[in-house]
Amino acid sequence: MLVVMKRLAAALTIAVLASCSGGPDRPATAPTGGEPVDRLPNPIPAMGVNVHGDFTVVPDPTALPGVSREQAIAVAHQYSNVEGSVVVAQLGRVTIPSSLPPVSSPVPYDSVEDELCWVVAFEFPAAIDVHVGGTTPAYASRHYVILDATTAQMRRGIFET
Repeated sequence: MLVVMKRLAAALTIAVLASCSGGPDRPATAPTGGEPVDRLPNPIPAMGVNVHGDFTVVPDPTALPGVSREQAIAVAHQYSNVEGSVVVAQLGRVTIPSSLPPVSSPVPYDSVEDELCWVVAFEFPAAIDVHVGGTTPAYASRHYVILDATTAQMRRGIFET
């Protein structure tokens, strides 16, 4: 009985670790593609961009968003707690590798994979401390607000540190 429980505990530990690292069916860092960039460019090159490995954006010239650029900027302002100027608002197909579950995961995920989104970037006049909890500061100079291009629902907010 003790051997069975140890094996069950080991299997559970492996399953939990696998789900945290991308799982056995998906690499811990999903392929991201696109040209590596430090900041979201305007315009986005046809092959797409990979912003710091945090997210990729590929233009979709045939897309018809339900939300206009101006509406996306207005909604994004509601999610950016700090006054900053909008430096870019781009429409494209967005993938956030860290949101992707292991392929065989039975657990539902709120993944962002090849979704038509508005990416609105706010730039702060000076770096701000955006840490949550703990005592170590985390400074950011930009805040990316990623919105569903059909509903304007916020999909993610990413600070660039």
